[in-house]
Amino acid sequence: MLFSFAIFLLYLSPIAFVFLYSKYEYQHSLADSFKRWRNSKIIGIVYFAVLTFFIVTTEGRSWRLSTYWYLLWEPGLSVSLIVFSKPASEIIEGFSSLDHFGEDFGHILGWFGLLYVSYILGVEVLRHS
Repeated sequence: MLFSFAIFLLYLSPIAFVFLYSKYEYQHSLADSFKRWRNSKIIGIVYFAVLTFFIVTTEGRSWRLSTYWYLLWEPGLSVSLIVFSKPASEIIEGFSSLDHFGEDFGHILGWFGLLYVSYILGVEVLRHS
Protein backbone atom coordinates (compact mmCIF):
# COMPACT_ATOMS: atom_id res chain seq x y z
CA MET A 1 0.00 0.00 0.00
CA LEU A 2 2.74 2.45 0.94
CA PHE A 3 4.75 1.46 -2.15
CA SER A 4 1.72 2.08 -4.38
CA PHE A 5 1.21 5.51 -2.80
CA ALA A 6 4.88 6.37 -3.37
CA ILE A 7 4.60 5.37 -7.03
CA PHE A 8 1.42 7.47 -7.33
CA LEU A 9 3.24 10.50 -5.90
CA LEU A 10 6.16 9.89 -8.26
CA TYR A 11 3.71 9.69 -11.17
CA LEU A 12 2.09 13.04 -10.30
CA SER A 13 5.26 14.85 -9.16
CA PRO A 14 6.04 16.53 -12.54
CA ILE A 15 2.54 18.02 -12.62
CA ALA A 16 2.77 19.28 -9.04
CA PHE A 17 6.25 20.71 -9.59
CA VAL A 18 5.26 22.61 -12.74
CA PHE A 19 2.05 23.85 -11.10
CA LEU A 20 4.01 25.26 -8.15
CA TYR A 21 6.62 26.76 -10.49
CA SER A 22 3.87 28.39 -12.54
CA LYS A 23 2.18 29.74 -9.44
CA TYR A 24 5.28 31.27 -7.85
CA GLU A 25 7.36 32.25 -10.88
CA TYR A 26 4.58 33.61 -13.12
CA GLN A 27 1.84 34.21 -10.51
CA HIS A 28 -0.48 32.10 -12.70
CA SER A 29 -3.46 30.34 -11.26
CA LEU A 30 -4.81 27.19 -12.83
CA ALA A 31 -7.48 29.27 -14.59
CA ASP A 32 -4.77 31.47 -16.14
CA SER A 33 -3.23 28.41 -17.73
CA PHE A 34 -6.47 27.69 -19.57
CA LYS A 35 -6.68 31.01 -21.43
CA ARG A 36 -5.04 29.63 -24.57
CA TRP A 37 -5.73 26.21 -26.07
CA ARG A 38 -8.54 25.64 -23.54
CA ASN A 39 -10.33 22.78 -25.31
CA SER A 40 -7.09 21.05 -26.19
CA LYS A 41 -5.96 21.23 -22.56
CA ILE A 42 -9.22 19.75 -21.30
CA ILE A 43 -8.99 16.94 -23.86
CA GLY A 44 -5.35 16.40 -22.82
CA ILE A 45 -6.34 16.03 -19.16
CA VAL A 46 -9.07 13.53 -20.03
CA TYR A 47 -6.65 11.64 -22.29
CA PHE A 48 -4.08 11.61 -19.45
CA ALA A 49 -6.71 10.18 -17.09
CA VAL A 50 -7.66 7.44 -19.56
CA LEU A 51 -3.99 6.67 -20.21
CA THR A 52 -3.37 6.49 -16.46
CA PHE A 53 -6.25 4.03 -16.13
CA PHE A 54 -4.73 1.81 -18.82
CA ILE A 55 -1.25 2.01 -17.30
CA VAL A 56 -2.62 1.00 -13.88
CA THR A 57 -4.85 -1.80 -15.13
CA THR A 58 -2.39 -3.35 -17.60
CA GLU A 59 -0.52 -6.29 -16.30
CA GLY A 60 3.11 -5.35 -16.74
CA ARG A 61 5.04 -7.83 -14.64
CA SER A 62 7.32 -8.86 -17.47
CA TRP A 63 8.03 -5.35 -18.73
CA ARG A 64 11.55 -4.02 -18.81
CA LEU A 65 12.61 -1.63 -16.05
CA SER A 66 13.16 1.15 -18.59
CA THR A 67 9.51 0.83 -19.64
CA TYR A 68 8.36 1.27 -16.05
CA TRP A 69 10.43 4.42 -15.61
CA TYR A 70 9.26 5.77 -18.94
CA LEU A 71 5.60 5.17 -18.10
CA LEU A 72 6.10 6.81 -14.69
CA TRP A 73 7.70 10.06 -15.85
CA GLU A 74 6.67 10.79 -19.42
CA PRO A 75 2.87 11.09 -19.00
CA GLY A 76 3.25 13.60 -16.18
CA LEU A 77 5.80 15.64 -18.10
CA SER A 78 3.66 15.59 -21.22
CA VAL A 79 0.46 16.68 -19.50
CA SER A 80 2.47 19.40 -17.74
CA LEU A 81 3.56 20.68 -21.13
CA ILE A 82 -0.04 20.61 -22.33
CA VAL A 83 -1.66 22.35 -19.36
CA PHE A 84 1.15 24.66 -18.20
CA SER A 85 2.65 25.30 -21.63
CA LYS A 86 4.83 28.34 -20.96
CA PRO A 87 6.30 27.43 -17.53
CA ALA A 88 6.73 23.76 -18.41
CA SER A 89 8.44 24.51 -21.68
CA GLU A 90 10.77 26.84 -19.83
CA ILE A 91 11.67 24.19 -17.27
CA ILE A 92 11.87 21.20 -19.58
CA GLU A 93 13.15 22.53 -22.87
CA GLY A 94 13.86 26.25 -22.52
CA PHE A 95 11.44 27.13 -25.33
CA SER A 96 9.80 30.05 -23.54
CA SER A 97 12.70 32.23 -24.63
CA LEU A 98 11.00 32.09 -28.03
CA ASP A 99 8.17 34.09 -26.38
CA HIS A 100 4.76 33.32 -27.82
CA PHE A 101 6.00 30.55 -30.12
CA GLY A 102 7.53 28.74 -27.14
CA GLU A 103 4.18 28.25 -25.45
CA ASP A 104 2.65 26.82 -28.61
CA PHE A 105 5.64 24.58 -29.21
CA GLY A 106 5.55 23.30 -25.64
CA HIS A 107 1.86 22.49 -25.98
CA ILE A 108 2.39 20.58 -29.22
CA LEU A 109 5.42 18.78 -27.78
CA GLY A 110 3.29 17.68 -24.83
CA TRP A 111 0.72 16.16 -27.18
CA PHE A 112 3.43 14.29 -29.06
CA GLY A 113 4.68 13.00 -25.71
CA LEU A 114 1.25 11.69 -24.67
CA LEU A 115 0.69 10.05 -28.03
CA TYR A 116 4.13 8.42 -27.88
CA VAL A 117 3.41 7.08 -24.38
CA SER A 118 0.23 5.55 -25.78
CA TYR A 119 2.26 3.93 -28.55
CA ILE A 120 4.85 2.54 -26.10
CA LEU A 121 2.11 1.19 -23.83
CA GLY A 122 0.39 -0.45 -26.79
CA VAL A 123 3.64 -2.04 -27.98
CA GLU A 124 4.40 -3.41 -24.51
CA VAL A 125 0.90 -4.81 -24.08
CA LEU A 126 0.92 -6.45 -27.52
CA ARG A 127 4.41 -7.82 -27.02
CA HIS A 128 3.50 -9.54 -23.77
CA SER A 129 0.00 -10.77 -24.57
